[in-house]
Amino acid sequence: MDINIREFSESDLDEVRDIIHQNFKNPWSDRMILSANPFSYKTVAVLNNTIVGFLSGEIIYDEAHILMIAVDKNFQGRGVGKKLLIDFIDECISSGVNSVFLEVSESNKKAVRFYSDFGFYVYGIREKYYTTGEDAFLMKLNL
Repeated sequence: MDINIREFSESDLDEVRDIIHQNFKNPWSDRMILSANPFSYKTVAVLNNTIVGFLSGEIIYDEAHILMIAVDKNFQGRGVGKKLLIDFIDECISSGVNSVFLEVSESNKKAVRFYSDFGFYVYGIREKYYTTGEDAFLMKLNL
């Protein structure tokens, strides 16, 4: 699959919203998807002119934070998330980042395994982090 990663733009909103709604019980609002600050890093994965994945993160000096990775359900398990994450990690390395952080639902074993395969490890728990009352694993990658 020839997946290209490019910067997210406002014109991507409809496709990205659909992907997020496929993946999350409490999806981001349009305002959250579009929100940006000087540290924002948002990309989309594109296959045959169709958006199949989205990454939102922040790179703040020597630390970075992954806020979301979402892949179209029809393309999961085909390297889309991997390509988005590798692109983000490469950008972090070139920006002088030492550590990448994220939160993931402790019941999302698939995501925990995905991040662990890249060298992320659980370093803590945020109790009742999600609106469902579920805890979040705090994960970290040292670069």
